[in-house]
Amino acid sequence: MNLTLEESLDQEIHDKGIAIERRNIRQYGLDGLYYASPDIRRPVITIDSGITDTPKLNVVKAHELGNNEYAVCNMFEAPAWISNKHRALALRWQVRRYMPLEKLIRGFYLGHTKPWSMAEFLEIPDNAFYEGLELYSRIYGPVCRHGQHILTWRPFYVGRACI
Repeated sequence: MNLTLEESLDQEIHDKGIAIERRNIRQYGLDGLYYASPDIRRPVITIDSGITDTPKLNVVKAHELGNNEYAVCNMFEAPAWISNKHRALALRWQVRRYMPLEKLIRGFYLGHTKPWSMAEFLEIPDNAFYEGLELYSRIYGPVCRHGQHILTWRPFYVGRACI
């Protein structure tokens, strides 16, 4: 049985012992917030209560799980260089979580060749798909070889690699 992205993210949050809550945090300019401290029993992910769209929720959950992976201190009080490094690592984790290369290849061969179709297949908003392609372009360069496949980011395309 294949889990949806939402189900697998929720399972991962549960397995890592992270509490999840919904509150109005949009007023602070946030969609989500990860908080861990020795003063609390377990880490908490807070998601803005105004977000009801499942693809958007998936991106926020993946982002906060990325923060869980790389949080080394309170990022609101950290020096800029630590905060920037943390953000970059968490973003890489986030994108790899919701659009792994294997799933991009599978989606392309299933016929999801248009950005909106691929985003729907990945269960994320269109803009998250474009941001993921941009990140992969920065990580791998314009072309990436993955197994027997070649991926290009602009335009997005998957082809068989010549051996």
